[in-house]
Amino acid sequence: MQNGKDLNGGGIFISGKNVFLKNLLIKNNIAENEGGGIYIDNSEKVILNNLTIAFNNSKINNHSGGIYFNGEKLFITNCIIFKNIPKDIKLKHTNFNNSELTISNSDLFGGIKSIENSDSVKINWNENNIESDPMFIGGVPLSYGLKIISPCLNVGTPFLILQGDTIINLSSDEYIGSAPDMGSIESDYLISITDEENLPSEFQLLQNYPNPFNPTTTIEYIIPKSVNANSFHNTQQKSEDNVKVIVFDILGKEIKTLVNEYQKPGYYKIQFNAANLPSGIYYYQLKYGNLYQSKKMLYLK
Repeated sequence: MQNGKDLNGGGIFISGKNVFLKNLLIKNNIAENEGGGIYIDNSEKVILNNLTIAFNNSKINNHSGGIYFNGEKLFITNCIIFKNIPKDIKLKHTNFNNSELTISNSDLFGGIKSIENSDSVKINWNENNIESDPMFIGGVPLSYGLKIISPCLNVGTPFLILQGDTIINLSSDEYIGSAPDMGSIESDYLISITDEENLPSEFQLLQNYPNPFNPTTTIEYIIPKSVNANSFHNTQQKSEDNVKVIVFDILGKEIKTLVNEYQKPGYYKIQFNAANLPSGIYYYQLKYGNLYQSKKMLYLK
């Protein structure tokens, strides 16, 4: 849903009792009045799962560029709501006495302050929400897939029941990794890049997430199109050497080898499960020949 324009609901106009939307990209829509992205009116229950709602616009100040909701219950789960103007969400309850909004496992870049709530609709804010730049891949035209360093990767929820309603129930083959991504586009990591021109020129070992963690965390790294020795602690290398990712305890004892194989240039993502280990500080190391990078992580049971 993109580049739409209307009086209300430039992208989508909804009027009905129960509505369920999932896996939609709603971008660059304009409303002359309310709901640049989505306009919802006189609805009892609306469920929005894995939507990306970005860069939508309402032309009137303090109105809703992203979502306008005048109904009873609105559930937003695994969504990215990003840079809608002037407000991301506007809430009303003209025909309902107990209206409420529930946001779970979603990225609302502007936070609660980006919600216009003059009618004092109840807002249930899940602790797993974030307020971060989702780090879209970008480019021209803009890709709304997520970079490997996006905070929205693998932090959605596959299953959620609230107030007796099943809000989301995904099978494991509907997402990749330990959990679904936020947003409309599920990322496919680990991947191998065939167009090496798009890869960085240096090895990159990224900070694990979550950190602290219990008991599973994600480690990401980039194998470059060419090796830059300045990224590492040594300057000797052999192209045939395996890529290794190794976990050490605080005393330097090797705990586990997560990767030990030849890998093509690309972005990679692996899981580390510390369930059988004591709490504490651990180090993980990316090694290529005599070159290496290391980072610290904290396991808290």
